[in-house]
Amino acid sequence: MFLCCGCFIGLLFAAAPAQAAVTPTLTSPADGAVFFTVKKHDYDLRPVATVSLRFNCDEWGSGYYTDVSTLRDGDELGPTVFSGFTEPVSSKTTCKSDNIYGYSAGTYYWRAFVIDCSVPSCERSSEIRTFTVKDPPPPTPEPDPEPDLSTYMTRSNAVYYARQQTRQHFKRRPYRVSCWRKSYSSFSCFSFYRKNWRSRFRAKLVFKHVIEDGDVYYYTYLKGRRRIGR
Repeated sequence: MFLCCGCFIGLLFAAAPAQAAVTPTLTSPADGAVFFTVKKHDYDLRPVATVSLRFNCDEWGSGYYTDVSTLRDGDELGPTVFSGFTEPVSSKTTCKSDNIYGYSAGTYYWRAFVIDCSVPSCERSSEIRTFTVKDPPPPTPEPDPEPDLSTYMTRSNAVYYARQQTRQHFKRRPYRVSCWRKSYSSFSCFSFYRKNWRSRFRAKLVFKHVIEDGDVYYYTYLKGRRRIGR
C-alpha cells in the first residue's frame, strides 16, 4: 500500500478550522462614566471632551469597529455621530478608538463589533455602554474681602458695603458697583442690579463713618433707585 505523506499533511491543513476572532468586550470607559468639556484654544467653536473608547481584540477577523450614537432603541443604536475602525494587529489584545473632534455635552451610547466571516454570523457585537459629557459648572465667585476700617474709609470699603446693602435691600447681587469719595469720611455709590433678565435698576447709596474711642461706626443712606432699561 502506497501512502502519500504530502497529501496527508495537506488534508490535515485543509481540515483545520479557521481561527475565530474574539468577540469584543468593552473595557473603558466604565458604563455611565461622566466627562467634562474643556475649551483648549480661543479659536475653538465649542468646548468638547476627549473620550478614548477601549475594548479587547485580537489579530483575527477583518477588523474591529466602534459606533457612537446619541440615540438607543433596545439593542440597536440610532444614527451614529462617530464610527471608528481598528485594523487587526498581531499580538494586539486591546484596541482603542478616538474621535479627534471630541464630544460636546450630551449622553452617548457606544459599542464595538468585529467582522469575522469564519463563523456563520459575520458580525459579532459587544454590549452597549453609555457615557455622559457635561459642561463644567461656572466658577464660584470669590467672597468680598472684609474691609479694614482701622483708618478712614477707602473706596474698596465703600464698594464692599454697597454690595452688601444691595443684597440686603433688594435681594439681588449687583453686577457692577461704582463709588466716589464725597469727603474724607463718606462715599456715594451707584449699585447696578437686575430684577430679572429684562429689568435693570440703579440704586444710589451714601456711606459715612466715624471713629469713636477706637471703634468704627458707619451709616448707610439709601437715596433711592431708578429703572435704567432692559
